[in-house]
Amino acid sequence: MQIYLKPLRWYLFFNLVFGGISNVCTALLPYFTQELVRGHYQIALYGYCLAVLCYLGCNYIQMRLDWKQAILFSTHLKND
Repeated sequence: MQIYLKPLRWYLFFNLVFGGISNVCTALLPYFTQELVRGHYQIALYGYCLAVLCYLGCNYIQMRLDWKQAILFSTHLKND
């Protein structure tokens, strides 16, 4: 099993990193809702936009890494 997972270790690591960043961005959305209720409209608008864009970017990168990882893993299995 080590033979199959060793070439994928960087994909797994970066998948975990980008997944964590996207979860943090999602977790920040209620904070910006609270700032909107308090009347800090500029902070809330800027925060929402930044959090959503960061979330979308990280999910896109994570999805691409998943595809690449799946292709490499299945190719290694088929070659053996």
